[in-house]
Order: sequence, then structure tokens, then C-alpha cells
Amino acid sequence: MAANAFLTLALQWAEDGALGGRPAHSCPRLLARAHSADLVSQQVTANMDWLPTLLAAAGAAQDPAYPSDGMNLLPQLSEGASPVERRLFWRYKALWQRAARIGDWKYLKILDNTFLFNVADDPMERANLKERRKDVYDRLVAEWNAWNATMLPETATSFTL
Repeated sequence: MAANAFLTLALQWAEDGALGGRPAHSCPRLLARAHSADLVSQQVTANMDWLPTLLAAAGAAQDPAYPSDGMNLLPQLSEGASPVERRLFWRYKALWQRAARIGDWKYLKILDNTFLFNVADDPMERANLKERRKDVYDRLVAEWNAWNATMLPETATSFTL
């Protein structure tokens, strides 16, 4: 059994689709060109992308007073537009998980265990590259810490995830 089998199960439990999963989208009328060409997008997505994408599909605009952190995926899903690099960050209180996805790289921390994966080369996240690619690991950790400094503080006694 792989050393991070627990990690894989924990990430699936945490519904970590934007970090490593591949969601399926289907809307035949809207995505007719994509379906006719069997288009597969390599765009990194997150759950927060649903709101701007569905609003754009309906021809509606977001309220500028309440902007979404997500992006409209219609160009990638219906027109085959090139993927846009994303900088995605997460934190879950369950097992004090922290994660960053930037390009093909993913930083992950669960309790005191830290990892660096190249999800393009290793989609099952089996090879921890944090020692071999210390430069990338340090950069992703620094970027996660900078992002986290802009978030509300976590409280150990709250009942949030």
C-alpha cells in the first residue's frame, strides 16, 4: 500500500475536486461545439466557478457589489479556449489541511505532514517532491501563507470545516 493512501482517502472525503479531480460538465445546447468535437478542457476548476459560469450561460451579470471568487468557464467549455493559470488556495479545519494549486504544482499539509506533487505528471499524488523540488515547495508554502494572511483567522473552537 502506498505511503499516502490515507492522504488520497482524506482528500476524496474533503471533496478536493479542484485540486485533483476532473468534473464532468454537460449542457448539450450550450456546449454543442464542445460535444461535436469531443472537447476536453485542461482548465483547472473549483466549485466557486459554478456561479459565474451559470450566470454567463443564462446571459445574466454578477452583482458587482458581491463579486465571485470564481471564473466564467464558458470560453474553455464551449469554445476550447486555452486554459488560464489559476492560483487556488484552501484550508480545512478537519485535520488542519492546507493546500495550494498553482500551475501543475500542489502543496498540501495535513496535520504536520507536508507534501508537494506535480499533478500533471502524477495525478494520483504518490510522489512527494518536496525535498527534490525545495524551490517550488518553498514558493507554494510562501504563497499559501500570504493568501492565508488575508483570510479571517481560524478558531479552533468553531464548528466550521
